[in-house]
Amino acid sequence: MKKYLLITFLNLILIVSAIAQNQHDDQDSTMRNIQRNSFYIELGGNGVIISINYERIVPLGTKTGLGFRIGAGTAGSADTAIAYTGLVEINFLFGKSKHYLETGIGFTNAFTVNDTEQLCSIRLGYRYQGEKGFLFKIAPMYIYNFEKLKGNHDVFGGIWLGASFGYSF
Repeated sequence: MKKYLLITFLNLILIVSAIAQNQHDDQDSTMRNIQRNSFYIELGGNGVIISINYERIVPLGTKTGLGFRIGAGTAGSADTAIAYTGLVEINFLFGKSKHYLETGIGFTNAFTVNDTEQLCSIRLGYRYQGEKGFLFKIAPMYIYNFEKLKGNHDVFGGIWLGASFGYSF
């Protein structure tokens, strides 16, 4: 009987130790330990063709955070050769470790020689942020062009896709 109690007691100690170690690992992979600064290039997305971006993440809890983004890029247009874009976005992140669901709303100004267009984007995507700094994001988004309010329905807008690659630190 004493032998069975000793085996049960030792197993209990091992199980508690394993659970405590697992909880410790979960604490290490929370949003509070995420690398908060990121530089990345986005193809498509808010910048329309290509943009260079900086983002800062502010953790809100163990699995949630806010991302604040600013960027600049270039976009082609049917009537002009090149448009320059400036963009801002706020994102909500949910997840842990390296994998996050990312939602956000952003505003883009596209400047050409003759005109300026304002775009609003709503994003729902996936974010991978590795421990050594690699960053990958992909997101479908809806882009609304405010020129449609002026009756110009031949302007860019609708469903769009963005893919980003960069470095977090």
